[in-house]
Amino acid sequence: MSNKSSPWIVALILFLAAIGVGGTVVLVVLALQVQKPGEQVEQAPLGPLETRGRALFQARGCNACHTVDGSAGIGPSMAGFWGRQRQLADGGQVTGDEAYFIESVRDPQAKVAAGFRPAMPEFGNSITDNDLAAIMAYVRTLPAQQSADKAH
Repeated sequence: MSNKSSPWIVALILFLAAIGVGGTVVLVVLALQVQKPGEQVEQAPLGPLETRGRALFQARGCNACHTVDGSAGIGPSMAGFWGRQRQLADGGQVTGDEAYFIESVRDPQAKVAAGFRPAMPEFGNSITDNDLAAIMAYVRTLPAQQSADKAH
């Protein structure tokens, strides 16, 4: 919770203290929901395009191989994809941008990320430009996490 909600919390605590044991139970529940230092902050609500992109990311099965939190997966994590330099299996490097994203979906064998096998299916033109734009909009919202990109 932000510092702006502190007066509200103080008023709530005083109210709960006044109502007794039942208030204590509610107070414990609220205390468990307070963000601890170092915990990840919740992501801002997604707009319509990003929400559609998240749904497509799941419906198309992207999440089966690509995580969104930086954890290891079959394929590279999408967390912090945009603007990030990626090592390639052939020794080269590429920046995570729209061109690389589109190429990776349409022709995934063209630039394979280092540490991963070339296992991604080729989507070619079976995914529409509009759907691809929605998925990219969603991926852009993913916060950069410490990535554990390692092959499985």
